[in-house]
Amino acid sequence: MKEHKITTQTINTGSSHYAEFMNSTNSYNHEFALRVYAFIVLAHWAEHLVQAFQIFALHMPRPESRGV
Repeated sequence: MKEHKITTQTINTGSSHYAEFMNSTNSYNHEFALRVYAFIVLAHWAEHLVQAFQIFALHMPRPESRGV
């Protein structure tokens, strides 16, 4: 059986818009990107809480309890 060595390599992403976006997100915009992601996750959780409230407190049928 062959043994594979794991090595690190520099990946040349070129000068595409995606590469520029990823470089900025992983450097000086990192905190902002994390805050946006956290907001999206918390908003999604809030939607689930609203759905649970609609089902268990308001006694709405599950297909009709669509959150916000």
